[in-house]
Amino acid sequence: MLFSSSKQIEKTNQGTIKKPMAKAYEHPFNSVHHPLNFSAVKIAETFHDFVGPEQVSPHYENFTMSRKMLLSKKIKIKLIRRIAMKKKRKI
Repeated sequence: MLFSSSKQIEKTNQGTIKKPMAKAYEHPFNSVHHPLNFSAVKIAETFHDFVGPEQVSPHYENFTMSRKMLLSKKIKIKLIRRIAMKKKRKI
């Protein structure tokens, strides 16, 4: 009797287990473009979608003009040094 019940249990346990064919729950408002859980990357992406592409100046600007602030600072520093050296020589 002991062996017969264990054989029946073995027989029932040896059957293949079938996985359920149902899909996992998917929230109706969740999509790739509008996810429910926001990340910093997605926030930046939606911000750039809102702002649009980078605005480009319609006119041509040469290299010197595009760097005029940097060049003017260098020129100002050189002028100040020259004036300081001339005053130092006079003293």
